Amino acid sequence: MIPQSLAGVRIALIVEDTGWRNTTAFELGVKSMGGICAPVPVSLDGAEAIEDLARYLDNWFDMIVVRTRELARLREFATAARAPVVNARTRDNHPCEVLGDLAFAVHEGKALPGLKVSVVAPHANTKAR
Repeated sequence: MIPQSLAGVRIALIVEDTGWRNTTAFELGVKSMGGICAPVPVSLDGAEAIEDLARYLDNWFDMIVVRTRELARLREFATAARAPVVNARTRDNHPCEVLGDLAFAVHEGKALPGLKVSVVAPHANTKAR
């Protein structure tokens, strides 16, 4: 049984590229844990100021998940938002993938104290789309 630790929590999902795996995993995960997940069709590099977007979304959501190309824009958005902001991925990093791998290790009974994590992968998503 999946814990309902997100029961009644409203979570915005902003995805600025075509990635579907992470988006689907976030939507299913939030719903499985009792939360409400709403895709929000905005862009952090659009016509509206990032600070304005953050303030509007703060009115409606308890948490905001963002997948964007530029880490600097994500940081600007997170600084302006009152709600917690989850980095779903940028060109420079993919923290949720690492956390997922660590959760799998714990699930498999692997010890984590003192564990060092190193990620070896191509610099992802650098092509303009």
